[in-house]
Amino acid sequence: NYDLSCRDGFACNDDTLAHKIYTGGLLFNAIGLELDYVHMGKVDISGGRARAHGIGLTAVGNLPIDQINLFAKVGTTYGWTRTQNLPAGSGAQGRENGFGFRWGLGAQYNITDSVGVRAEWERIDFAFRSGRESVDLVSVGAVWRF
Repeated sequence: NYDLSCRDGFACNDDTLAHKIYTGGLLFNAIGLELDYVHMGKVDISGGRARAHGIGLTAVGNLPIDQINLFAKVGTTYGWTRTQNLPAGSGAQGRENGFGFRWGLGAQYNITDSVGVRAEWERIDFAFRSGRESVDLVSVGAVWRF
């Protein structure tokens, strides 16, 4: 879900499908690091389109409870954005990149010692030509530990 403002008179669709792939590890099953690539998809905004993707690094705090892990994360993402096909005079069209703050919460259910399922919510700040904007990501995925 993109949090971009929409100009009057234009339809906007700020929800889209996204994907991410990550790797990481835990120290003492409590504190860890994750490195990921996230592509936030494309959305229709003010008669044009916007997209964002980036590489992130987060510190993860993990609370294991039997087969469930609750976690919180905080870190940064170096993101690339592009806004195009906006009406003339909008001034917010083009590419932008840079670091942005990110944080999130989630839970993981460990089916076995090696396999789990995970659900999480993250908020990632990206630099767009119009300024800094938040993009929310809700994800469900599989975990394979080795």
